[in-house]
Amino acid sequence: MTTQYYTLEWTKTTQHPNADKLRVCTVTDGSRQYQVVCGAPNVAPGQTVPFALIGAELPGGLKIKKAKLRGVESEGMICSERELALSEESSGIMVLPETTPVGKPLQEVLGDSDTMLDIEITTNRPDCLSHWGVAREIAAKLQLPVRLPDIQTQELPGSLSITIKEPQLCTRYIGYLISGVKVGPSPEWMAKRLEKCGLRPINNIVDITNYVLLELGHPLHAFDASRMDGREIVVRRADPGEKITALDGKTYALTDAMLVIADAKEAQAIAGVMGGERSGVTEATATIILESALFAPTSIRRTSKALNLSTDASYRFERGTAWEACEMASWRAANLIAQLAGGHIESRKDEAEQIYHPTHIRIRPERATKILNMEFSKEEIVSRLQCLGLRMKETEEYISASIPSWRQDLTQEIDLIEELARLKGYEHIPVTVLPVAPGLTEGQKQRSVESIIRERLCALGLTEAINYSFTEEKSLSSFHLPVEGRIEHPLSKENEVLRSRLLPGLWKNLILNISQGYETATLFEIGNIFTPEGEKKSGALLVYGKVRPEWWGEKKERARAIDFHVLEGMLINLLHGNRFRIIENKNPSPYYHPGKTACIEMGGKTVGEFGMLRPEYQIDVVQQEAGYADFDFALLETLWNRKPPCYEPVKRFPSVKRDLSLLADKTTAFDAIYDTILSAAGTGNTIGFDCKVTDIYEDAQKLGPDKKSYTLHLTFRPLDHTLTDQEANAFVDAIIRKLQEKLNVTLRS
Repeated sequence: MTTQYYTLEWTKTTQHPNADKLRVCTVTDGSRQYQVVCGAPNVAPGQTVPFALIGAELPGGLKIKKAKLRGVESEGMICSERELALSEESSGIMVLPETTPVGKPLQEVLGDSDTMLDIEITTNRPDCLSHWGVAREIAAKLQLPVRLPDIQTQELPGSLSITIKEPQLCTRYIGYLISGVKVGPSPEWMAKRLEKCGLRPINNIVDITNYVLLELGHPLHAFDASRMDGREIVVRRADPGEKITALDGKTYALTDAMLVIADAKEAQAIAGVMGGERSGVTEATATIILESALFAPTSIRRTSKALNLSTDASYRFERGTAWEACEMASWRAANLIAQLAGGHIESRKDEAEQIYHPTHIRIRPERATKILNMEFSKEEIVSRLQCLGLRMKETEEYISASIPSWRQDLTQEIDLIEELARLKGYEHIPVTVLPVAPGLTEGQKQRSVESIIRERLCALGLTEAINYSFTEEKSLSSFHLPVEGRIEHPLSKENEVLRSRLLPGLWKNLILNISQGYETATLFEIGNIFTPEGEKKSGALLVYGKVRPEWWGEKKERARAIDFHVLEGMLINLLHGNRFRIIENKNPSPYYHPGKTACIEMGGKTVGEFGMLRPEYQIDVVQQEAGYADFDFALLETLWNRKPPCYEPVKRFPSVKRDLSLLADKTTAFDAIYDTILSAAGTGNTIGFDCKVTDIYEDAQKLGPDKKSYTLHLTFRPLDHTLTDQEANAFVDAIIRKLQEKLNVTLRS
């Protein structure tokens, strides 16, 4: 609040001439009068009220300006508690006590200078969901002690009956029987603190349980003992079909997976979530049973989710509560009830199905120094970690830390080292460049083929896609693919069958990318498909668009589109280091263009096929050919060369090159020609050999209707001497002779 809010006295009220529900009021600060239009129902002359001057800004962001309301000027605003963010609800304007001085800043009158902090707590730190938890963190940072409220304990009889039938779901249950309570409004200091934390005061008993929840972080619940069947508490699973009407007035159907707190007859609360309406505390309550318990987080989480019911209690139980806090909160609440509600603590029963044993972790100062590159003495480690509530014990070699129950995230030495770094301040950790050691393969874990392929595809500029194993039947039929598995009860039309190829999913990804304005999309996916032989892993890539983007200096030139040869180059790079062949695809999948497809062979087995998709798929947003390749991933993994690459020395002797133009029948597969050339070359281990196709020529008039011409580029690379023309010619003659004898392929004249 600012000095733009003052206390003013209401001196006069008249009816608004143009509105039945508005009034024209006159207020004064003792020296000046203000005219203001107000619609609150509880206005009356003589009241002292909070007034926002022109220029003031309300907590919600509304700025007060001089305005006319239905033709009458208004010079400010008389505020309600809700408008001042002092309460969540208000039925009218805020009326201050009669003794309030007029013309004073509102902040001085209220005497409220608290600052509210809105802190977001991560799920792994439930210990900070309380003022005590946040205070521990601040104390540890500043290395100051935490001051806890004075909590009185005493020896009490255990006449209350507590039975835990599900010890795995409830490890501890503390119950108090408190008589002679007088239910009424809470003290003003408590009500205000609850309101500032976003809770609406209800009555002193309920407010005390909420207050301790915020203070110490452990949820509590109070039952009206007179409304329960006997002074007996039973922690059990709900009976099938059992129902309970909760404090929110709604009736919930329970299942036997949910934990309840019951009396001898029926459930009185949904354990860890919400109490029941029947045993709720009212003004007539004189005796209560106070509960403080530990519930299994998974049980509370499932119950809260199944009932769609989330409360402050369930929020904390779902994340885990502490053994020590359970007892401390119970005594704190019992003390407050005795002090503020006149209660008498008759009995206390602590039923524990398990005994809590704290975890002990050893931390070595030299290890912390090495990890953080900062010097840590034993004294500093002890003093910093003690502030978090850890009990420290020193030995000559190490320090033993006893972990409190509220820090279940601390399980090993590195966790304590991380805490030291956090408390010391990450900004104090020195930045150093560590020496880079040469990569050693010995002792390293062998990388999987999948990770190598994924890395290479990403390096080639492809983006990984992850699609569901389900698709719609129409997607398969559009690519002439069979349905190998049908879902009996699909969630939607898009999930009715199992995919038999990765293509339908990648095609949808491509359409989406193009429709979003991307001219180029290069995608790959590694996942399972379903075939008549069963489920198996497959890999696929789909490429579309331009080989490279157009640069500003090349605007007049059309960038090359991705075609068959670009796709082939990608696969050659992908399979680098393996012995493989690209051969004719004699039986292509139905979605490939019959003249633009090939197979990949490794170890004499076909591991995949690739090529351009049929022109019929160039519809709607797809304006050019798309390339696709898929692999039998399991077979590829078996045949992959896992040996490290061997580096060969640079050839010392010049290579010899020859070009051949061959004439062959169209029915003769090029694979057969290529294999014959390799076998006929017979160069041995001392001469390297390579054969590439540079041109394919067909002309019915010059060559004949059944003939095709191939122009080949042959390269001979000698390893131990300079190759003579006579030696090179001998190799070429042997190749020509073998081609003519075996395939009737001749030199083109």
